[in-house]
Amino acid sequence: MKSRLIAIRYIVPTLLALQAAGAQVREPTVARTSIWIDTVKRGDMVRQVRALGQLVGEARGRTGALRAVLKVPAAQATDIKVGQAGQIDTRRGRVAGTVAGRSSATVDGIVEVEIKLSNALPDGTIAGTEIDGTIEIERLQNVLYVGRPIVGSAG
Repeated sequence: MKSRLIAIRYIVPTLLALQAAGAQVREPTVARTSIWIDTVKRGDMVRQVRALGQLVGEARGRTGALRAVLKVPAAQATDIKVGQAGQIDTRRGRVAGTVAGRSSATVDGIVEVEIKLSNALPDGTIAGTEIDGTIEIERLQNVLYVGRPIVGSAG
């Protein structure tokens, strides 16, 4: 957005100067394919944090033998608390869980979050399996929102 404002700040005076000098200046046009049209929706909205990680621990087939460790960008980890609902996808199936803990230190902009799994893992799942995890931060009811993803960044 800032780059657009800077561009407008320099383009508009240039166009006005050309027009004042007698040059034939046409109004700028925008191709329809470059315009984003978002739809405002009403309903429930879930605020989530999504991160990649892996299963760690001993593989003995028990629910508690393996635990999920997600690597969450520090900018998105600020609202994660112990006890929040989580879910992991092992590519063989999804497993529910809860946040069991998080590292207090940030290493290279990453915070490790541990998910305690509530259900049994799919057969054949072993330690070291790459996973995709989702943590539910909050659920807002009856809100108006524009349905597009949020991009998290520090600052």
